[in-house]
Amino acid sequence: MSTTSQKSAGAYEYRRDRRLSLLRLTLETDGVEYNSFDWSLGGIRIEGIIPQRRLEDNLTVVVSGERKGKLLSLETTAMIVRINHDDGETALRFVDLSMENLDVLEALITGRRISS
Repeated sequence: MSTTSQKSAGAYEYRRDRRLSLLRLTLETDGVEYNSFDWSLGGIRIEGIIPQRRLEDNLTVVVSGERKGKLLSLETTAMIVRINHDDGETALRFVDLSMENLDVLEALITGRRISS
């Protein structure tokens, strides 16, 4: 598995998947919706702190977005990997995405149709 190296704020970040920020997604968990700062096939960084949650907590999330006029969504488990109280953001890593959920994320990235 290869990683990409991207320079961000003067430091290199090593990630398997390129982060996307132009297409904003919505993440819903615990009955609250959050907007994304950026996301990838590996996870999502959202605006806000999820109340009563800590690092390494697993939670059920629904991630949705619109691409080419079609609303796409997926439900999966995500783990909190970073909480930044100063910037008011939370980063989550998707846990064991199904092939169907990967298909939805790829469709959001590329704008192509979801395979049958």
